[in-house]
Amino acid sequence: MQQIVNIIFTPTDTTNYTIALASVLINVTQEVPTINWSKLANIISGTPLSSNQSDATPSVSETFGYTPLAGTILSVDQHQTLNITFTPNDIVNYTTTSATVWKQTLLLILLRLLKC
Repeated sequence: MQQIVNIIFTPTDTTNYTIALASVLINVTQEVPTINWSKLANIISGTPLSSNQSDATPSVSETFGYTPLAGTILSVDQHQTLNITFTPNDIVNYTTTSATVWKQTLLLILLRLLKC
């Protein structure tokens, strides 16, 4: 958003100095919040997502929306994405941002090996 900033200089010594006026056009933009989300440890298949995977921290105090949601059981796959979207309550000063991390789900074959 562009704004005009005006300044008026009024000297105390008006005999030797005159009033001066100045204006400048500035552009004020929304801050893009940062999301700190550490690399996630692998989970065993059948384990639902929990707060262990939903532990991102924002640079401003707001809430996040995670995809997939806590409680979701991921399929066995090498790389699955977990997404987070930050939607600020203060939409005048902050913009929406998002982050993605990769998660690996491991197949539990230990029990099968023990039965052999």
